[in-house]
Amino acid sequence: MPASIEKSTFWMALSFGAFTVSGYLIYFILGKYIFSVAEFGAFATIVAFVSLFDQILVNGFQQSVSKFVSEEKFDERKGRAFALKLQLAASIALFAVLTILAVPILGILNYDSGLFVFQVALILLLTHPVIGVFMGFLNGKREFVLQSKINIFYVALKFLLMVLLAAAGFRLFGAIAGFVISSFMAALISLALVKIKKPSVERAKAGFPAKRFALFTLSMVTFAIVTNIMLSIDLFFIRALSPAQSANFLAGLYSAATVISRIPQLAAMAFIAIAFPLISYSVSRGDARVSNRYVSELVRYSLIIMLPMSAVIIAYSGPLLSLFFSARYSAATATLSILAVAAFAYSLFFIMASAISASGRPRFPVAIGIVSIIMDASLNFFLIPAFSINGAAISIMISFGFGSAACIAYAARMYGNFVSAKSLLKMAVATAAVFGASGFARFQGILLIPVSIGMLALFFAVLYLLGEIGESDFSRIRNLLSAK
Repeated sequence: MPASIEKSTFWMALSFGAFTVSGYLIYFILGKYIFSVAEFGAFATIVAFVSLFDQILVNGFQQSVSKFVSEEKFDERKGRAFALKLQLAASIALFAVLTILAVPILGILNYDSGLFVFQVALILLLTHPVIGVFMGFLNGKREFVLQSKINIFYVALKFLLMVLLAAAGFRLFGAIAGFVISSFMAALISLALVKIKKPSVERAKAGFPAKRFALFTLSMVTFAIVTNIMLSIDLFFIRALSPAQSANFLAGLYSAATVISRIPQLAAMAFIAIAFPLISYSVSRGDARVSNRYVSELVRYSLIIMLPMSAVIIAYSGPLLSLFFSARYSAATATLSILAVAAFAYSLFFIMASAISASGRPRFPVAIGIVSIIMDASLNFFLIPAFSINGAAISIMISFGFGSAACIAYAARMYGNFVSAKSLLKMAVATAAVFGASGFARFQGILLIPVSIGMLALFFAVLYLLGEIGESDFSRIRNLLSAK
C-alpha cells in the first residue's frame, strides 16, 4: 500500500540524503586521507567511465519500469521477468564489448593505473543495473518507503566497504572492489524483498506489453546515454588532451571540483524521483491541471534548494576545496566556481527533461542533449589546450546553459508558466543577499560549515520576508518531519 506523499517524501529525502552524504564522504576521505591527487584522479576516472555505462542501464530501466507500472494494468510477474531478461542481456553485451576494448580505451584516456582494476570495475555492469529494475517497480507502485530503505542499505554498505578496503592497504583496487561487492549484495536484497502479488484475473489476461516496453526503454536508455555522457565527457577530454604524465593529476584536481559543484544537483534528485511517476500518472489520466501543479512544485522547490547552495559554493570555492580535499587541490579554485554554474544549468536541464519525458516524449530532451554534447566536445578541443581544466569547465557551462534553456522553453509550452516572474525575482534577490554577505564573512577550515549554514538561513529568511515561502511550505515541512 503506497504511503502518504509526506511520508514518501520524508523517506526519499532520507534516502537521497544518505546517498549524497555517503558518496561525498567516500570521495572526501579517499581524496584527502588515503589517495594522492594522481591516485584520486585515477580512481575518479575509473568510476566515471564505468558509472557512465552503469547509470545508462540503471536509469534507463528504472524510469521505464516506473512509468509502465504507474500507468499500465498488466501481469507484473511477467513484466518483471521480461524487464530483468532485457536488462541482463544488455548488461552482458556491454560488459563483453568493454572487456574486449579495455586496452585501447585506456590508451585513449592516458590511463596507466592498471588493466586488472579496470576489468574488476566492469563487473559493476553485471550487478548494479539489476537494482534499477526492482527500484523501478517500487517507484512505479509508489512504494517509496521500501525503495528508500533498500537504497539506504546499499549506500551504507558501499561506504563501509570502499573506505575500509582502501584504508586496509588495497588502495585503488580495494575501493573498486568494495563498490562491486556492495552492488551485488544490494541486488540480492532487492530480489529477496521486492515481492509481486499474484495478478488479478483481469491483469493475468492482459499479459505484458513487451514490445511497447522495449521501445520505450530504448528511448529512455538513449536519454540516459545522453545525460550521462554530458556529465562525464569533460573529464575524458581532459585526460585525452593533456600530457600523459599529468593526466592523472589534472583529472584529480578536476574531479575534486566536480564533486563539490554537484552537491546542489543531488539535493534536487529526491524531488525528481517522486515527481516522475506522479507526473506520468496524471498525464496518462489526462489531468493537465494536476500535471502542471506537480511540474510547478518540482521546479519551484528545486530552485529554492539549489540556488543558495550554488551561491555558497561559488563564493567559497577555494576554502571548500581546502576543507574537503586539502590545500593540494587549491589549483582548482576557479574551476570549481565555473563548474558550480555548469552544475546548476545541468540540474535545470535534467529537471525539465524529466518532466518532458514523464509525459511520454523523451525525444526532444535527447535531441537537445546530443546537440549539447557536440557543442561541449567542439569547445573542449579548443579550450582545454588553451586553458587546461578551466577550459573544460567553461565548455560544459556553455553547453549545459544551452541545453537547460532549450528544455525550459519546450516544457513551458507543454505545462504553461510553471514559475512566476515574481517568484524568480524574489529568489534572485535572496541569492544576491548571499553573495553580498559572503563578501564580509570570509572564513577558512571548519568554521566554514556554520558560516555556510548561516548563508543558507539568510537565503530562506529573505524569501520569507519577501513572502515567497510561508505557512503552506512550513506545513509541508512539519508533515515531513512527523512522517514515520
